[in-house]
Amino acid sequence: MSTEAEIKKLAPWFHNIHLPDGSTTAPNHFLGDFPKFKWDKIKNDIPEDLEGW
Repeated sequence: MSTEAEIKKLAPWFHNIHLPDGSTTAPNHFLGDFPKFKWDKIKNDIPEDLEGW
């Protein structure tokens, strides 16, 4: 079964997950690229390396 077929089989999706092969689970999500657009707003406030936290 292709990735796209599995994505459709498991729908509906709330989060748009970016998969390693370039597929996304909800590219037409009503909130846009959710939750990426939320992370983009706070990414500069969170250290990239959280090892040891």
